[in-house]
Amino acid sequence: IYVMENLTIYLDESGDLGFDFGKDGTSQFFTVTLLCCHSNKIVKEIKKAVVRTLKNKLNQKNKNKRTVVELKGSKTSIEIKKYFIDNLPKDGWSVYSITINKNRVEDHLQTKTGKKKLYNYISRVLMEKIPFSNGIKTINLVVDKCKNTEEAKDFNNYLSNQLCSLIPLNAFFHITHGGSHQEYGLQAVDLFCWGISRKNSGDYVWCEMFRERIKFESLYFKEITNKSDGPSRAYPPETHTQPMEGSISGALQDLPVTFELYTKNARRTIWVQINLAVFTLLSFFRSSSHNIL
Repeated sequence: IYVMENLTIYLDESGDLGFDFGKDGTSQFFTVTLLCCHSNKIVKEIKKAVVRTLKNKLNQKNKNKRTVVELKGSKTSIEIKKYFIDNLPKDGWSVYSITINKNRVEDHLQTKTGKKKLYNYISRVLMEKIPFSNGIKTINLVVDKCKNTEEAKDFNNYLSNQLCSLIPLNAFFHITHGGSHQEYGLQAVDLFCWGISRKNSGDYVWCEMFRERIKFESLYFKEITNKSDGPSRAYPPETHTQPMEGSISGALQDLPVTFELYTKNARRTIWVQINLAVFTLLSFFRSSSHNIL
């Protein structure tokens, strides 16, 4: 049994946020996935699984002239993926994922600013799905180092302020932007994210091997099914897919993008919490005084 005191979360994406569908390589879907490790021990065991897979399957002696330094979902065979997951711990980790159908993303979210809003919002929604128990002491979110300084700052500020009411008061929340060749958990989540994204092409083989570890999965902006187009590309009902709740587009209309607004929202949340705490204490003292009299 793993006590969730030190939570390490790895975030990765598959696909791109380009909307020029006439350009080669532009994906129809964009997937964001979290790998949640419930303890420091699980982080170490995932690292061992990655290192062992690289050593025994991709960098065997006298087989490859070029050393493979990291696992990639798009470049790893299903046999190697199976070897990797067989070396993972059976418990203590979970996967959360959201996929968006880019064909149905509205125009205002296809701009440079809109893409940032969309990415930050999806990351926040996924983080909110993780059960943060009161016993958690530290939460470390590790993101691939692909953002510039300003984008990383904007991402950090937005998540920190939006999640402040969900994270326990005594827990330390930190965001790290690291390289995937150094962060072994990023290599692991890359494999899982790629597997979930492949479902949109009808390839379920890899994803089925870890489907029991998927705690949340959702497809946003589903295709509208009609007779001429055939069946929708939504996931089959036997997977862990959750229905879309509300309108992500509507929610993003008012999504703050500046640090000042982030800070204002955070102060408002903290002020509400302080008022509630004071009200609770006053009620307690009044009740105590009444019992003494």
